[in-house]
Amino acid sequence: MTQKITLEIKRTFDAPLEKVWKAWTTVEGLKKWFGPDHATVVKCTSDFIVGGKYSISMNVRESIHTVGGQFTEIKPMEKFSCTFLWAFENSREMLVTVKLRETDGKTQMHFYQEGFPDEESKNMHKGGWSGSFKKLEKECA
Repeated sequence: MTQKITLEIKRTFDAPLEKVWKAWTTVEGLKKWFGPDHATVVKCTSDFIVGGKYSISMNVRESIHTVGGQFTEIKPMEKFSCTFLWAFENSREMLVTVKLRETDGKTQMHFYQEGFPDEESKNMHKGGWSGSFKKLEKECA
């Protein structure tokens, strides 16, 4: 039996739930923070409904990287899941789940990404997401 390799990140943002939710679930929000420190979003589309698709293209060191997928579950202001697939040959579809909860005016985020082919890929994504979440923190402040 193969082991399911999952990335899990917990983070607390000093911002109300509604602000963090909108940053995750709107094109305007995603454009401001998505991607590692050195990346900027150059194109973003999102149909935030179950079955809806999204695509995000980032300029990373003069190279365009695109990720996309489909929303598989949405519980407003609480949780969403979507497939996650890089637009390059031999990319493996993964699943991202984001759970949010507000406590005392702050938002706790529990992020999961599952389906990595190996630990190296998981660690590369961890670095990218960590940079993204630093930008998200600044955006929501």
